[in-house]
Amino acid sequence: MSGLESSIVKARKAENRGDFAEAERIYGTVLEKFPRNARARRGLDQVFKRRALEQLKADAPPEPLMEQLAETYRQGQMAQVVTQAEKLLESYPRAVMAYNLLGAAHLALGRHPQAESALSRARAKGIRHAPICNNHGMALSRLGRMPEAEAAYREAIAIDPGHAIAHNNLGNVLKENQSFAEALACYLQAIEIRPDYADAWNNMALALEGLGRVEEAQACYRKVLELKPDHAPACCNLGNLLAGQGDLNSAIAFYEAALRFDPDYPEAHLNLGNAYKRQDRIAEATSAYERAKVARPRYADAWIEEAKALALNGRLEEAITAFGKALEIEPGNQSAHAHRLFYQAHVCDWSDREGWAAFGTMADDAIQPWAALTFEDDPAAQLRRSQAWASTTFSHLSGSMPQPAPAPDGRIRIGYFTADFHDHPMLYLMAGLFREHDRSKFEIFVYSYGPKPVSEMREKVLPYIDHVFEIRDMPDKDVVELARGHGIDIAIDRKGYTQNARPQLFAHRLAPIQINYLAYPGSMGADFIDYIVADPVIIPEGEQHHYSEKIIYLPGSYQPNDNRREIAQTATSRADFGLPEDGFVFCSFNQTYKIGPREFDIWMRLLDRVDGSVLWLLRSNAWAETNLRREAAKRGVSPGRLIFADKVPHAEHLARLKHADLFVDSFNVNAHTTASDALWAGLPVVTKIGRQFAARVSASLINAVGLPELIVETEEDYEALILDLATDPGKLSAIRATLAENRLTRPLFDTTSYTRHLETAFETVHQRRIDGQAPATLTVSEA
Repeated sequence: MSGLESSIVKARKAENRGDFAEAERIYGTVLEKFPRNARARRGLDQVFKRRALEQLKADAPPEPLMEQLAETYRQGQMAQVVTQAEKLLESYPRAVMAYNLLGAAHLALGRHPQAESALSRARAKGIRHAPICNNHGMALSRLGRMPEAEAAYREAIAIDPGHAIAHNNLGNVLKENQSFAEALACYLQAIEIRPDYADAWNNMALALEGLGRVEEAQACYRKVLELKPDHAPACCNLGNLLAGQGDLNSAIAFYEAALRFDPDYPEAHLNLGNAYKRQDRIAEATSAYERAKVARPRYADAWIEEAKALALNGRLEEAITAFGKALEIEPGNQSAHAHRLFYQAHVCDWSDREGWAAFGTMADDAIQPWAALTFEDDPAAQLRRSQAWASTTFSHLSGSMPQPAPAPDGRIRIGYFTADFHDHPMLYLMAGLFREHDRSKFEIFVYSYGPKPVSEMREKVLPYIDHVFEIRDMPDKDVVELARGHGIDIAIDRKGYTQNARPQLFAHRLAPIQINYLAYPGSMGADFIDYIVADPVIIPEGEQHHYSEKIIYLPGSYQPNDNRREIAQTATSRADFGLPEDGFVFCSFNQTYKIGPREFDIWMRLLDRVDGSVLWLLRSNAWAETNLRREAAKRGVSPGRLIFADKVPHAEHLARLKHADLFVDSFNVNAHTTASDALWAGLPVVTKIGRQFAARVSASLINAVGLPELIVETEEDYEALILDLATDPGKLSAIRATLAENRLTRPLFDTTSYTRHLETAFETVHQRRIDGQAPATLTVSEA
């Protein structure tokens, strides 16, 4: 007889004579040498079960009493289970099953502290019972006491290694702690014990997602649905995975399936709303969030996501109220607090503005980096927020580095990815760039994921683009395959972290070189973006460390402009726009969220000091108008001196700027397109240069048009310069004359030279890649 066979025989004999400790010792010794021996594993499981059974018999009340308790539990009468179990334990203080059912009943009733107390009592009496330890772990985990829960689950497994539920629950604790690899091992063990354990398959999929193994995760979710087609959490989780890949239609189908199986599943309603929102189906999204709140009345996340949907629908006051409701439920919810501040900025409600000071102590990923720009001028904080957002949002995404073969015709293939390929300010800026691209050297692709309305600008630039692909409804994976199939050499992210962006496409690696260009005014803090396009004013010497990207320095300004933009020939008067014929017209056509109390204080003092003057603003929303008029009155200025301009076609907008005298800029987020609009129309712009990218854009434009005297560094100098120009017609006239002379001679509106400079940068970074060199900061000379 072999040594292995002899040991198993000895273990069985020990078990038969009731010496469970000896049997356990022998089986343990065998499994140390032969860890996969099925006979030893089955034998050890049998020992554990017999030992537990003997303990149950020794400590159990009479069988009829226990059967009555078990039947009450099976009938779901949990409150009665509690009463019966406590009464039994008075007479039988070591009744194992009574403790176990008492704890389980408390858990079912949501009485987690009572469940923990009852099960703790059992363990304190020295009762070693795997189900009790497992239930104790569940109670502890629901109380947020994760280290203790982990210890309880490990004890359950030590008592009974075949306890699949304990392995699964231990995995859940480890998963919550981001220990995905250890969690995965637990789920695999649970599934080895119970191959049909649907919950373990579902949880294993979540762990695989955490490890970035998305394809394996999807296969696991589908395995769950094969085992249990009505498994609502798996349907919901698979929907989340598909939504994360941009496959929104499939995601919606799985959310709807989850809700067929569990109509009161709050997370499924929430995620369905999020998918609808991404498809701009705002009414349906709002309805889904309302159903989520019915299913879980105090559901802060549902209030937050509904608020975002309301904001997208222009219902800003309702959105702000909804964020407030979320904060009533969770006063410490940083995302709700930050988003409410952001949308209050849109309506110029500055009542909570001082609350932004607390934002410095908030998590850096509490809000998208874009929304934080208006509240602070701090490039270090901007980078930190972007890095945190990228890490939180994209860490599970990855892609191999594409190696496109050279194009047969030798051209470099440039892919512009954008949501703004329609009558949008960015397309007005880029129209000249598309027109001037050297198509003998560059093959131009546009991948549009925005709306496709009838668009005059779109039709105007189409002849200058080699290929346009509508990818709005395509899943991310398909877009990546499409772009890689086209052999894109350089992928341009034209949205960054702004609204409607799809930066996750770049996380999958569309091309070997990826560039942050034009739309997002700051670092993306992501390792999948190689370069950012800037100029020496935007990112001065000594500030490069605030950008994770390598910097492409263009001469002049980083911003493209079209020197053929039409200015409508109109015979309008100031009166047509509600402006005084003789008074001085200060103008700021920035979006209202860019306007803060510091700028507004200065503007109101200027109105007070310049008789008959008015402030001409862009009409954004009725709440902003009301609040700005109220703020003017608080500062002693007649609300009627604020004039709001309606939106008009672009050429007409440029034409009406002739009725303004001076454009006054905002601080933390400057005018961008609106500043170049003003300069192109001959309207001088005064700006205070800041520190972060967004606060230096106007200075870049003004410098590139040859008027550095309109750039100041302090609020005091900003106010003094504006007052000087407003009260000295000769000085302002001279500035206007210089601007008129410089428009077509200085770099800002030299579209052809700008395009050649950008193409030189493209050629340089492309050649570096061909030569096997890593991305590096480069400066394109004016020559």
